[in-house]
Amino acid sequence: MVVVAIVAIMAAWAMPSFNDVIARYRVRQATEDLSAMLYLARSESIKRGGGVTLRKASPGGCSTANAGDWSCGWIMFVDANNNGTLDEGELPLQQSPMPGNLNIAVSKANPADSMKFDAWGQVGGLGALSVAFRPVGNSNAALQMHLCMTGGGRLKTLKGSETCS
Repeated sequence: MVVVAIVAIMAAWAMPSFNDVIARYRVRQATEDLSAMLYLARSESIKRGGGVTLRKASPGGCSTANAGDWSCGWIMFVDANNNGTLDEGELPLQQSPMPGNLNIAVSKANPADSMKFDAWGQVGGLGALSVAFRPVGNSNAALQMHLCMTGGGRLKTLKGSETCS
């Protein structure tokens, strides 16, 4: 019984740091997922001569009032009529599910709820954007990540409190 009590005390002592490990993993996973989707969207757009859109998803039970809030996931599709919305008859290429317990904020020129890729693989001409990934309910700056995309389409990942310049 003494050994069980000691193990329980040690587990309770280690739990907060284990929560940080899980939060760091979720942030990294979502960052890598969006990064891969951006590379794929650029590639598909170049291959198809433009007309590829990446936009925030709106699955049932998840709503985001802020245009730059991508916490519900994202979807990439061929936007035949160039309206930024997945309409009937348009080809969905890939979708990412809602990442768990993360706040994901996209900062770029309006509208921040979609990114249209042109024939050169750039977003809206210049293509510069910043995406902040933060665990919900955890203000530890060391767990945050930022994904930065330059005007030329190069992606860079920053950890901690560093932000895109």
